[in-house]
Amino acid sequence: MQIAFMAFQGAEDDGIYYQHTQNYTPNNGYTYSEAFISDRVGVIGFGTSTRPALLQVGNTMLMTWKGVVNDGAIWMSKYIANPSVAAPFSGLSVTPAEAGWTNNLAIVGPGNDPMPHTSFGPSLANWNNTALMVWHAAGNDNSIWYGIFDANLSNQIAQFPTGINSEFTPAIINFAGTLIMVWRGEGSDDALYWATAQDPNVWHHHGAIPGAGSSFVPSLTVFNGQVFLAFKGVGSDTSVYMSQIANVGLLPSNTASWVYRWNVPGIGTSTGPSLCILNSQLFMSWKGDPGDTAIWYSSSPSGAQNSWAPQQTLGNGPPSDPQSLNYGSSIGPAVATFSA
Repeated sequence: MQIAFMAFQGAEDDGIYYQHTQNYTPNNGYTYSEAFISDRVGVIGFGTSTRPALLQVGNTMLMTWKGVVNDGAIWMSKYIANPSVAAPFSGLSVTPAEAGWTNNLAIVGPGNDPMPHTSFGPSLANWNNTALMVWHAAGNDNSIWYGIFDANLSNQIAQFPTGINSEFTPAIINFAGTLIMVWRGEGSDDALYWATAQDPNVWHHHGAIPGAGSSFVPSLTVFNGQVFLAFKGVGSDTSVYMSQIANVGLLPSNTASWVYRWNVPGIGTSTGPSLCILNSQLFMSWKGDPGDTAIWYSSSPSGAQNSWAPQQTLGNGPPSDPQSLNYGSSIGPAVATFSA
């Protein structure tokens, strides 16, 4: 069984909300099971000023996020469907001892190193049965950092090599043992760049992706043995574009290349989309155009330009009722696949 988890900052507040798909059929669309995480209703007290990150590791869904406004710490929790079954990251205990998200814990560096801080928020990828996290440094520092975390959430933390800098946090995935990372340039540089690694400590910078540019964070996923990239356009261009690696068999060699971008018709975003896989479909979700805080979603059997189902929305009203799906996000969702 596959479900898609979604997590996002609220439309009018810094609370973190999540939900996941249920009863999926390609012809009938999606229905959602909803849950609410916010100190406003005394549930757990998670909050962020940006977009969270989600990743399945073993039998748990891991979530990391930047704190609210001036809190640059990176926080982490995991979702436990069955507390009686051991799950990765024992440093995150279940509070209370029931199904749901564990206590939120600030990530620390190894030994006496300070905890990492960020001005945007992290991204996650699987690596050797644990999580590799990348993040944009705090403040005006556009350097990119990474950490590989053990069960107690403390392990190696290091800065990426010179030349890998960004205005935002990169997107990262693991494709058959090869890490692939895509990031927007810094400052006025809207180009999207990419690099690969088979060792997180040794990266190969492949330069700009032809024709690809964005004013926000891109998204990566692996679908049907192919690497797909989705991103918002440059500046006021709210279109959503896609590309894919044309010859994945050549990875991690720099002779691998990207297909020239294509757009997904009829949709727009002021931030950027997120990708995952759901029951043999490529699943994408995004915040609407400027002024539209609704969360939208669609799916495609192939990712091709004209293969996407008509967009649907979760609604765009204020999150006044924790049992209502009628709310949106000011920055857009993260989505991730959970396979049971």
